[in-house]
Amino acid sequence: MRFALLAFILLFSSSAFAVLPANVLLFTSADCTASSNGNPVDLSTISAISLQSVSTGDCTGTVKLQVSNDPGPKTPGGPKTVTNWTDLASATISVTAASKLILAKTEVAYQWVRVVYTASGGASGTLNVRLKSMSY
Repeated sequence: MRFALLAFILLFSSSAFAVLPANVLLFTSADCTASSNGNPVDLSTISAISLQSVSTGDCTGTVKLQVSNDPGPKTPGGPKTVTNWTDLASATISVTAASKLILAKTEVAYQWVRVVYTASGGASGTLNVRLKSMSY
């Protein structure tokens, strides 16, 4: 009986046990002629990430990772107000035309990450960005 109660508490108590899905689509068919900031992703249980950018059409710009250690609310599905963002060094991809690019595995020790796309030209096209995460 004690083990059943312990299992119940671990499953349904704190969100500290929540794990980011291992493969998340952050931008879906985003207009690559306009700059865009992605939503914050909680990294509290994550130790490494990688990123893939797939663009179609005539896209020109950069995809970069920004990180933050702002505490922010931990409510699953709730709003995440993160204010202080910093560019992650060596975590930028240059997008030109239709391309499939990867940002290699990057170890992370931050509370939050987001993807930022900065358009610098191009007439039309879409951008998909996928984040892969893992915990050690």
